[in-house]
Amino acid sequence: MTEWMLVYAALGVGQLLRELPACCAMLRKAGKKGCEAKEGEVSLPSVSVVMSAKDQAYRLERNLTQVLLQDYPRFEVIVVDNGSTDETVDVLKRLEVEHRNLYHTFVPASARYVSTKKLALTMGIRASRYDWIVYIEPDCFPNGKEWLRTLMSGVTPQSDFVLGYSNIDPSEKGWYAQRLRYAALMKQLHFLGAALLGKPYTGRGTNMAFRKSLFMEQRGYSSLHLNLLRGEDDLLVNRYANASNTVVELNPSASVSQALPYQKVWRGEMLSRLVTSRLHRGAWLRSLLSSTVTLSMYLFYFLSVLFIVYGISSGAWVWIVVASVGLLLNYGVKLTLLNRVAGLLGERHRFYFSFPLLEWGYPLCKMVTKIRLLCHHKGEFYRNCV
Repeated sequence: MTEWMLVYAALGVGQLLRELPACCAMLRKAGKKGCEAKEGEVSLPSVSVVMSAKDQAYRLERNLTQVLLQDYPRFEVIVVDNGSTDETVDVLKRLEVEHRNLYHTFVPASARYVSTKKLALTMGIRASRYDWIVYIEPDCFPNGKEWLRTLMSGVTPQSDFVLGYSNIDPSEKGWYAQRLRYAALMKQLHFLGAALLGKPYTGRGTNMAFRKSLFMEQRGYSSLHLNLLRGEDDLLVNRYANASNTVVELNPSASVSQALPYQKVWRGEMLSRLVTSRLHRGAWLRSLLSSTVTLSMYLFYFLSVLFIVYGISSGAWVWIVVASVGLLLNYGVKLTLLNRVAGLLGERHRFYFSFPLLEWGYPLCKMVTKIRLLCHHKGEFYRNCV
């Protein structure tokens, strides 16, 4: 009996191997952010916001103005049209008349053998006037006019990367939006927490910044699988970010919201992210840790049910008490940590009764994505791969 209880307790603790250090790092950072923001406002670097857009006229119409109207001393916005067939160019031309800090260019139709998105971003970076480049997607919008100011407030002369937070538009309702919101929160809890612990390994192009000088010194994407369709953000961070040159900004004012994608688009994004994540340094170790935590979680819940069934059938109520206390502690600790982190990141939504379903379903969703990847040819993720 004692041995089973020790195993049960070990499985309960094992589930926190990844989340607990990340949560603690983020909560410590939150306690210091007021002082950091105050110091950072002494000198804000000039920045160039660069984005690639393809058939995004509607999104640009809604979101680009919010980027252009940022309360920031000196910045420009460069949008690179990546072969649009809708009214994207017309929208950009009209906004250029209204905003003198907006510029646009386009990817040549003859571009081959390279990712056109990486080419588009490279063109934008080369055309930029300032050393700091900020990435944001056309389907994203800042959560206020202080976005750029807050995002760049912690930059120092030693900084080369700034990682910010982004998630699904809080106005989006429904189970699908809740699933994606939870998945994005967990993903960023892991990689932002790792960055705070001195181990940055990825980033999201929806909200991040880096130095143009570093990008150019490393010959841009030429050494980062240039023909791979995606990886324009995570591979860049994974290759060149380290403990001393990476800043993490958790202030809600520095976050952005993203439009809810169609399910087909989201599935494609998950497949692309899975392909690029396998090229990360240390990917096998993170995969092993993630699998260990997931296995601990499922075994913990399996033993909980087993204890309760055994206790009811044998009349040994001590097993029911152990399982009940274990489940309540497990649920309470995880939920408290998750909702505290969500709160400090500015999330309006909290996770309560939906949490068990989301927690059980998230690893299964990743497993289904891995199975689906087996049904795809490698060439689908590379530009003109033969």
